Amino acid sequence: MGELKKNLLLLLGSLVCSIVLIEVVSFCLIKFTGYRIQGTPPFKSYRDFTFETKTDWAWLDQSEFQNYIDEIRKLEQRVEGESRGEQEIFQSKPKYVVGAGPGDFKDKKSFDEFEYRTFGVKLWTKENRKKIYEAEYVMDKYFRRYHPEQNEGDGPGIVLLGGSFVFGEGLPLEKTLSGQVMSYSKNNYRVYNFGYFGYGPTDILFNLKEKSLNYYEGVKRVEKIIYAMPFFHLDRALGPSYIFNKAHEWLAIKPRYRIDANNKLILDGQLKDAPGGLLYSFFNKTNFYNYFGVFFPLYWSKKDISLVTSTIKEIQLESKKRLPKAEFYIMLYPAWPDSVKAEMISNFKGSDVKVIDFGSVNVRLLSENSEVIPIDRHPSAIMNSILAQGLVRKLDL
Repeated sequence: MGELKKNLLLLLGSLVCSIVLIEVVSFCLIKFTGYRIQGTPPFKSYRDFTFETKTDWAWLDQSEFQNYIDEIRKLEQRVEGESRGEQEIFQSKPKYVVGAGPGDFKDKKSFDEFEYRTFGVKLWTKENRKKIYEAEYVMDKYFRRYHPEQNEGDGPGIVLLGGSFVFGEGLPLEKTLSGQVMSYSKNNYRVYNFGYFGYGPTDILFNLKEKSLNYYEGVKRVEKIIYAMPFFHLDRALGPSYIFNKAHEWLAIKPRYRIDANNKLILDGQLKDAPGGLLYSFFNKTNFYNYFGVFFPLYWSKKDISLVTSTIKEIQLESKKRLPKAEFYIMLYPAWPDSVKAEMISNFKGSDVKVIDFGSVNVRLLSENSEVIPIDRHPSAIMNSILAQGLVRKLDL
């Protein structure tokens, strides 16, 4: 017994010494290189994944691609070697309310004095304040990005759910995913843009299920609801350790759902309240994290993925109560790891959630590496054009 105790103490001492050594080395690296992880830790880029190469893309209309590519190239040259800086709201009528997205009616009373909410946004580089983009956003009274065409005519309607990718951050209205779907549609579909900055599946479900309001108020003749989901929306539903960064405090307070003992999905506080939250919070303050940017868990388990798919199934069920005739789809953005994508698709089999799989599409081959806005990393007009044409083709819009 004494020998065992001695060995355990030696093991504990070795572990403590190793942690201290790692912290000292990490501190020195930060001190001498000046590098510290900023924002979200680095994630795999599009070129790191295995892509679909057999699909025939001959049908793709690329008439506008060269103009888009030229715009991206000019911007790349202008901001080369610089990093993302501050975003500036330069005009707002009425006053812009951060976090007031679709379903968030906390400012509705003051909003009712205006027909639309308009605000302009500029994004600058950090080093020399060079402009990355300038865009004007017009919101309707439901805090959705407004398309004048959405209320014109009697054509069928589509609801696009999602985050800033769907909203079209940094892009004029006609270059957003919703704008380009309407442009390419052969059947005069009207698209309602429900995307908003930072939204993920738990935000959508929370607004649908927990708030006493009609989330889909103001839409008409909706035939299809499409939740456009990038891979990192798993993080927004599950809460990895980096949500405790100062830059990601907005993630830590997102609604948290879990499966209870009766196999029902229930609301259980916020992501920061999850088991392991205190440990994650402590880890994010270490020099090791701040230099190397390692975050936990290292991968999402089948149980984690099942929780996310259950959340999306619940979104479908809640949507069905309000729009009973609408079909529900999840569209997977490009750059999903194959194993995670396969598990997601498998979990939706036999449900009323239909999958539109762009998760392995090689957007880079089609767009000459111009699929995102330089530095900012939100989808470019080319990315939205490819996806919009894919949606129109797959769903016969």
